[in-house]
Amino acid sequence: MARQADSYTRFLILAITFAVVLNLHHLLFVTQRPASDPRRVQANEPESGSLGKLAGRNKHEGAAAAQPAAVQAAPAGHSNNPKSSASRSAYPTVRGGGRLLDNLFRVQGNFKFPEFNETTTLAIYPNEVPASYPVRARDRIWNQMRYVPVNAATGKSRTKTILLYNGLGGEGNGRERFQRDNCPVSDCIMTGDRSQAATADVIMWQHSVFNPFHKRPAKQIWAVYFLESPHHTPSLNGFAGKVNWTATYRSDSVIVAPYYKFTPYVHNVFVKTQTKNYASGKTKKVAWFVSNCGAQNGRLEYARELGKHIQVDIYGGCGTHQCSRSRSGECFRLLEKEYKFYLAFENSNCWNYITEKFFLNGLSHDILPIVMGARMQDYIDVAPLNSFLHVDNFTSPKHLADYLHELDKDDSKYNTYFQWKGTGLVDTNAFFWCRLCMMAHEAELSSFNYGDIEQWWRKDTCVRGAWPGSKRSRGV
Repeated sequence: MARQADSYTRFLILAITFAVVLNLHHLLFVTQRPASDPRRVQANEPESGSLGKLAGRNKHEGAAAAQPAAVQAAPAGHSNNPKSSASRSAYPTVRGGGRLLDNLFRVQGNFKFPEFNETTTLAIYPNEVPASYPVRARDRIWNQMRYVPVNAATGKSRTKTILLYNGLGGEGNGRERFQRDNCPVSDCIMTGDRSQAATADVIMWQHSVFNPFHKRPAKQIWAVYFLESPHHTPSLNGFAGKVNWTATYRSDSVIVAPYYKFTPYVHNVFVKTQTKNYASGKTKKVAWFVSNCGAQNGRLEYARELGKHIQVDIYGGCGTHQCSRSRSGECFRLLEKEYKFYLAFENSNCWNYITEKFFLNGLSHDILPIVMGARMQDYIDVAPLNSFLHVDNFTSPKHLADYLHELDKDDSKYNTYFQWKGTGLVDTNAFFWCRLCMMAHEAELSSFNYGDIEQWWRKDTCVRGAWPGSKRSRGV
């Protein structure tokens, strides 16, 4: 019980810290937008803080998570004891008695989230998200982070064992990772010991997937963790009806694990007055850092064709320019200083497949990314407003080159693609392991199964060239 109280204490302070940083008054009460554009609200002053530390990539890299402030006394009307009457009245109850660890009822433009009550179902699984919610409101990462299942909230759930079947991959054994991240639900043990397969509550496979040898207990959760596209992951044909959860970059995974994520500082502020000329001093046109020359989506062929109509400098094994990965900082400074455009081309054109090529190489630097990979709408859903060009919006590489020449000659027009700068944060940490632990406890209360997991993962989710219906696919 002391461990449970400590967990709630840590998360209460985390919630308070986020509330201050996010300027809750603005978040809760500002709802208006100019009628001319439902997403454009001018930001005249810099905003600080973000939910970025709850968003982004979750590879097995052991990246240090942001730590909340030291434990302090709870504010008036609240208690650091999650079982006190004050605490129960402060936090809404959801999903049959689970606790919602903040009172952040967000406003999304003219759409307001319903206020939670005893009967409200908080969307945790992908099939629970109402289609009427705006795209950014369907983000279950924040829901999963702030939710504590009723069995964990009341101390009735036993410690959960999570077996990483392919090994720990740098993650700490036991409770280390959950304690380091100050998870709101932290009563989990992580292990790479396969001898515990028969008794583990969750078994998760990463990259390679194969049936274990033990007799599977009735309520044991099997999860698949993929960060690569279907073109670069093994078959799941032998797992039909067996996989309960997926942890991938796809937005319909049970535990969404994007590479990176852009999170606005304020929910309805998408542009900000800029004083910088992002074209100033740049004398070169297009750059691309690439080492894989055999991608199945034809990205290299497209880049070479583009190069017939505008300068395209290809760095790495597929081109004639060199900039060593060991000097990545110097390479990115070169990119920002000399080039106006960057080819953020993925190795696969698949649903939601957007990696560091866009977020880190592109958005995190003062250069305009040109993207190839996921669908246009996928980029719109996760990117800052007017922050990229998609090749599918142009009928051909020459058509794209013509537009790039137009931007190159017009600094004002080029700078319109940077009005989002200063309105949000590109970040990597989505507290993946915290959410995994919470879901291990939630699994006692609900069930989920993907059925034909191979079909879910591969059928019609990728294309070799242009996405159907796009200008590039039609050539007009």
